[in-house]
Amino acid sequence: MITVQNPFEAILSELAELKAEIRKIKPPEPPAKLPDALTIDQAIQFLEENGLPVTKAQVYKLSFLNDIPASRIGKRLVFSRRDLLTWIQARTIKKVSPQQKAAEKLAQSARRRERATA
Repeated sequence: MITVQNPFEAILSELAELKAEIRKIKPPEPPAKLPDALTIDQAIQFLEENGLPVTKAQVYKLSFLNDIPASRIGKRLVFSRRDLLTWIQARTIKKVSPQQKAAEKLAQSARRRERATA
C-alpha cells in the first residue's frame, strides 16, 4: 500500500530544514573602515579610482601650488581621503541644459544693453 504524505507536512519539514541552514549562515562582516590619511601613492590610486588620472609629478606640482588639499608631516606629503573627494567633486563640471545656456546668453545680452545705455 502506498502512503500519501500530507503536502503541508512536506512543506513544514522543508521549512524546518531551511531554518536550520539559515541559522548556520554567518552574517557578513562589515567592511574595514578605510584610514583617512593617504600616502602619495595611495592618493594617486584614490584619484584614479575616482576618475582623475594623475602622475606623481602632477600631484607634487599641485601640492606645491596649493591646488590640491595636502599636508606635510615632516618631509612626507599626506592627503586626506575626505578632502580629496571634496576637491574632486568641486572640480566636477555639471552639464548645462540648452535652455540654461540660452537663458544665460539672454541675460548677458540684457546686461550689455543696460551698460551701453547707461
